Amino acid sequence: MNYNKQNKNEINVNTRGYRFMNRDGFCPSTLVCGYWNEMISLKIHPALPESSQTQSQVYDYNQVLATSLSLEKALILVKKTQELIYPAIQNGQDKSIAVLIGGNNLVQIGYKAEMKASYIGIHKGLDPESKKPQDSLYYQFLDSSEITIEDYDPETGNYSATTPVECELQTFIEILKSSIKALSGAFSHDSRYRDKFYRDKLCNDLSQIGSKLGLDLSSGGGYAPRNNISFGNSAPEQPSGSQTQINNIADMSDIDKFLD
Repeated sequence: MNYNKQNKNEINVNTRGYRFMNRDGFCPSTLVCGYWNEMISLKIHPALPESSQTQSQVYDYNQVLATSLSLEKALILVKKTQELIYPAIQNGQDKSIAVLIGGNNLVQIGYKAEMKASYIGIHKGLDPESKKPQDSLYYQFLDSSEITIEDYDPETGNYSATTPVECELQTFIEILKSSIKALSGAFSHDSRYRDKFYRDKLCNDLSQIGSKLGLDLSSGGGYAPRNNISFGNSAPEQPSGSQTQINNIADMSDIDKFLD
């Protein structure tokens, strides 16, 4: 997770997510999903020329087309992919849908029947008149990368059918669906709500521990002894009574014992 501070009052948070890779598609490339503040970020990097590829370096990360999706745009892509693209794949028909980003960019999801290829494309800098982009890059979702096996009998090894699954496209759509829920703030709110009791208990316990040790833990800048520091020869006054050593505290149950 990266934090980019643009000005005194704004902090940008960037988190990398899942990466898809296909060096054999009609446009060899990698698709990197991620998050930027309240947006879903998408980046497509083309593959290096075959002569420049190595075992550890296939894609050109110096070349990129990037864009970001709002939750509304992501929801449109999810709904229209389910309504239009999935049936087109089943029926072997060409189809694509796209959403407009920032007035002159497009994010497109489609299916090319002749190549049996589902894909996502980023198109940047659309001309106002011709609607043609200045730059485009595609990622082809891997076709039939997984199969389901029906009616398998382990005693005979027989099965009735195998069915290819458009696994990568569906994975991408599930990522969008999960991102919409997560970036809505619902998960963060639920976590804060459910953890509130434990946070409050821990803060209260720490305050009591600090009180017993003569420390002020109320400020965020650290703690300081409540008694004045003496540089004389006299030994500091010790609290009366039996004291549990703080080094013996290993977990929450030990904190409770310490406070008794």
